Amino acid sequence: MIEKLKDAFDSIGEKMGISGTAAGVIVLITLIVLLAIVIVAIVCGVKKSRKKSAAASADGNLAEKASEANGTSEKAETNETVAENDETADDSETESVTMTEADSVPEAENEAEKEETEENERPESDEPTKEATTDEAAKTADTDETKDEEQKTMKQKNEEKGTISSAGNTQEKEAKTAKNAKNANGSTKAAKGTKAAEKPAMRMLGKWRIAVKGEGAYISVLCASNGEVMLTSEIYSTEDGARNGVATIIKGVETGNFIIYRDKGGDYYYKLKSAGNRLLCVGEIYKTKDGCEKAVETVKRIAKDSPVSAELYEGERFIDYTPAPVTPPAKKAQMGKWKIEQSENGGFSAKLYANNGQLMLSTEEVSARKTAEKAVESVRKNCADGNFFIDKDKFGRFYYKLHNAQNSVICTGETYDTIDGVVSAIESVRRFASNAEIVG
Repeated sequence: MIEKLKDAFDSIGEKMGISGTAAGVIVLITLIVLLAIVIVAIVCGVKKSRKKSAAASADGNLAEKASEANGTSEKAETNETVAENDETADDSETESVTMTEADSVPEAENEAEKEETEENERPESDEPTKEATTDEAAKTADTDETKDEEQKTMKQKNEEKGTISSAGNTQEKEAKTAKNAKNANGSTKAAKGTKAAEKPAMRMLGKWRIAVKGEGAYISVLCASNGEVMLTSEIYSTEDGARNGVATIIKGVETGNFIIYRDKGGDYYYKLKSAGNRLLCVGEIYKTKDGCEKAVETVKRIAKDSPVSAELYEGERFIDYTPAPVTPPAKKAQMGKWKIEQSENGGFSAKLYANNGQLMLSTEEVSARKTAEKAVESVRKNCADGNFFIDKDKFGRFYYKLHNAQNSVICTGETYDTIDGVVSAIESVRRFASNAEIVG
């Protein structure tokens, strides 16, 4: 199973122009990102469901409370109506009793008059009876009118209370509607905020390019998103070597050292070295130290995740250099000298000075003095063989690189405005390097 995965990763890596291990890491990272997205989506869905349930429960409780309040109000109104009706009934009974007692008095008087007057007085007794009957009818009519007025008053009160209750219910419903709308707006804003938080920030990456600089000379170049060249690798004899060297540079970016230098023209550039102090690549030239430091930070940020282009680019070719026979100085006083010097970083390098004190060449820094002394012999041999590349920087200035037979760079020279200037510097280095002595 492991072998199949390895073959699959190697196949993917070949298609992408990267190693199988890098392809496996990319696949693993992709799976982890997809899993994280799925988990985030599930968690967000659960949270939204809980919020909806809580909102529905709250609305139900509010509706129940409002219903109970309305029921209590209606019950109280009913009780008041019953009590008022009872009081009205009691008043009516009292009036009826009074009217009955009043009616019984005329009847007793009529009976007495009947006994005294007998037949002659009978017509007189009928008149009071008629008058009493008339009074009773009037009183009964008054009572009915009073009841009608009281019932109308009760009805008006009930209608007013119903209107007030209805208005209260309407206001309560409007308040609930506004509250629900506000909650909905809040939920929408929260959802939008969550989506914005989940959306990953765009990250600007660069691109690795493999370029041919000459016959048997290939380099890898890291370009920023705007196409600016950030660093150039050392020279490889094959295209595959340059592609494989990208992984070495990326590892050096993560674990190695960036060292900033200043040339004789006052410009700044950096060198990236491995943990073992081996030169991995050289950066571009910048007018200020701050610009150079910012370039280093950009390289640290984009080097690892920038893809390697499958296309082979045609870089600006090295300028042809044909070494001339070396002519040693005629006099000893005209000979240069080698000095082994220790830098502020604690490293040692061999520096070649002309007889007038001008610095001609400086080897790469090493951790031990003896290693720097051995580098002098390598410089002498390759100078005599004429192993120089002439290249041009982004400002159009020329400089040279001294390399060995395997095209590994031994050291890099200063910059010059013309090709003649850099060729003259190469010839001076060759002349002094072969005869200069180590003096310190």
